[in-house]
Amino acid sequence: VNWQGRPSQPNSLQQVPITLTLKTGSTEANYLAKTTDASGSFTVSVGSLLTGTYSWRVKDPKFLANSGTLALAGVTTTNVEMGLMRAGDCNNDNVITVLDFNIMKLAFGKGIGEIAYDDRADFTGDQIVSVLDFNLQKRNFELGGAPPIHPN
Repeated sequence: VNWQGRPSQPNSLQQVPITLTLKTGSTEANYLAKTTDASGSFTVSVGSLLTGTYSWRVKDPKFLANSGTLALAGVTTTNVEMGLMRAGDCNNDNVITVLDFNIMKLAFGKGIGEIAYDDRADFTGDQIVSVLDFNLQKRNFELGGAPPIHPN
């Protein structure tokens, strides 16, 4: 994945928590508590899943969800490009609205350790809620992420 507003890969600020859901028919696998590496990559074991086509969805609390499909063919490694993760979702509801803006407004100009600093509004990962974070949220205002995967 590529995290919007973060420095180009590889960079330690590309190391961001992510969740992954894989689903086909009634089979669903949820991978929680994963973190991307400095290149925006992460690895999960899918050895227990049958071969076939799966829907996938990835999400981080500050970013909108992405989704797509992938084919598991029983090979050791399957690489999947999961795209640009759009920043701005302070309240983790997968849509960027005035609720997210209000969190940003209260934390704006604050750095880690200061009263009113809220990490949910720091999309760049620099531990300061600045105009850079605001511009990311503004750019994506009123956008929503990929919805949860429903049964195929």
